[in-house]
Formats: sequence, C-alpha cells, structure tokens
Amino acid sequence: MPNKIPTRKRPRTYGTERRTPQGTYAHRLYGRRWSRARTAYLFAHPWCVQCKANGSLVPATQVDHIVPHNGNRAMFWDSRNWQGLCTSCHSKKTSTEDGGFGNQTAPVKSLQNGDGNRGHGVETFREDFKSDG
Repeated sequence: MPNKIPTRKRPRTYGTERRTPQGTYAHRLYGRRWSRARTAYLFAHPWCVQCKANGSLVPATQVDHIVPHNGNRAMFWDSRNWQGLCTSCHSKKTSTEDGGFGNQTAPVKSLQNGDGNRGHGVETFREDFKSDG
C-alpha cells in the first residue's frame, strides 16, 4: 500500500463573520428583531410611498431609512425614520445616496408626504430627531 501524502486542511473561514463580536453595523443591527419590526411595518404600511405620491399603488417590499442611519442605533430603530418602498424605488434612492452604479453621491432629498402634511420629510425628521435628544 502506497504511503498517503499528508494534506493540510484549510481553516474554516465561511460563517465566521457572525461569530465575531465586532463587525459591520449590518451584522449588529439587521437580525431577528429587525425582521419582525420590518414585517410589522410593512403590514401597517403596505404601499410604496413614492409610487403612491405619483398616483399608483405598488406594494412596498422594503423598509427604507429616510435619513441614512450609518450605524446609529437610535436612528435605526426610530420608526419615524422608516418608509415603505417598492424594490425599484428603494434601489433608485439607495444608488443615488450611496453613489451606486457609478453615480455621484448626492445629498438626501426631502420626501413629500403625499397629503402635504408635515410628516416624513427628511428635514422634518432631522428637526424632530434633534429635539428628542
């Protein structure tokens, strides 16, 4: 019987990002709690706010943070900073803000609340967030 050539096993590297205490804010914030909050929000707010403002009813599939939270837990969990968007509107907004698809990074635009009331606009949220502490 020929001698077996020893082989070196590779260290397991997949899945280790979940076990590390430090990681990206996505690993720390988007978990079971977010999944439940997202589902509840979409149940209560079933329509894409941007499509609705344009006169069409399209189901919301994404919960978007109006003002990007950038890892800030208070902004992340504040439901006044959430809006339901369809996948298309969410992709457009995210690529515009983050500079995706070769776009330049743009400042966050104020969103109009379809009924004209003071509500979910970016500036309104920023003012409310500062006043809350």
